[in-house]
Amino acid sequence: PGFMVYSKSADAFKTTPARIDGFQIVGSIAGGGISLFNNAHKMRISNNRITGNQGKFAGGVLVGMQGQLGTTYDNQDVLIERNQIYKNGGVDGAGGIAIFSGATGYKIVNNDIVGNFCRSYGGGIAHLGLSPNGLIANNRIAYNEVFYALLTGGDGGGICIQGEAAPGAVGTGAGSVTILNNLIQGNLAGSGHGGGIRAAT
Repeated sequence: PGFMVYSKSADAFKTTPARIDGFQIVGSIAGGGISLFNNAHKMRISNNRITGNQGKFAGGVLVGMQGQLGTTYDNQDVLIERNQIYKNGGVDGAGGIAIFSGATGYKIVNNDIVGNFCRSYGGGIAHLGLSPNGLIANNRIAYNEVFYALLTGGDGGGICIQGEAAPGAVGTGAGSVTILNNLIQGNLAGSGHGGGIRAAT
């Protein structure tokens, strides 16, 4: 990734919050623009232009990780605000922003999330797994696309909200998420569900 953030200490970022602010992040071909793995509490990602990146789990911004059995990720109170997140691609995750389990209290506010593409869930934003008290507000989420492949999903051209569980298992749901006052326009879910917003168990 352009930036990778993690800590072995559960309290390091709680006492000394950090930020990624004012960068142009272009051309990652594997890890996406910004990846927050674990214990990146109160991290602020703001005023960046994140464009033309590719990542396995998210093209633009990744918080947490997908489907790692036996591993719990904890990234509390992450703030993603006033970024331009354009033309990024997700291979097995979201095109723009991916939020995975353990991102309690995250906020995605006042961003332009435009023209991102993926082949799984959430062309613009994907919230997958249990992350209570999330907020997605005052964003422009436009012209993002999910390509529907036979086994990889294809739901939520703009936003996808759902729990994360192994195939055939009962998951814990997504937790409470508030979606408020966004412009959601011109997004495409391929032959999946929810061109604008997809909410599922």
